Amino acid sequence: MECRIDISQEMFAWLEDSKDLRDWASSYLLKKELKAPGSTGRNARTNILEWARQLPSTPETTRLLDDMKQAWAMRERRRNNTDKISCSFELSTEAKAQLDHLSAREGKTKTAMLEQLIKQAADKAKKDEVKSEKKRPHQRASTNHIDTSNMTIGDLERPLQREPTGMTVGEFRRGFLGHD
Repeated sequence: MECRIDISQEMFAWLEDSKDLRDWASSYLLKKELKAPGSTGRNARTNILEWARQLPSTPETTRLLDDMKQAWAMRERRRNNTDKISCSFELSTEAKAQLDHLSAREGKTKTAMLEQLIKQAADKAKKDEVKSEKKRPHQRASTNHIDTSNMTIGDLERPLQREPTGMTVGEFRRGFLGHD
């Protein structure tokens, strides 16, 4: 199997782009328990560019470069995509098969199908909550609260032992305050 080009040149050119990329690549290699040539310990940070220059052109190093590029691209996508987050969970084989069937039938990705199902369930739950709120009798915050919306001035004056006027509270407010 022949390599595309000199892998050390390609790795070097890619890593030369930014310090952030070089720092990430060093951490990536340490997590993979790969040490750069000449390093003296698992946690030793070496000059990643010097390491890249020394890479032999083998199928393994070609795969390593491809894996690193894919991992870096994913990291950048996740970092730049602030309206989505990555989730990892297990589904039963039956649920997974149902998700596969639904997404194929709808012509959607599995992610889009899950988002649609979650939105539909959330909308239904909200409607159910509104329905149950409407069925519940309204409770008053205080037992001393008096509903004055349909009372007349006379109703308010009675406890004061005055003559009732026959005006509603709304009419009184409009007349007294001078606005509708």
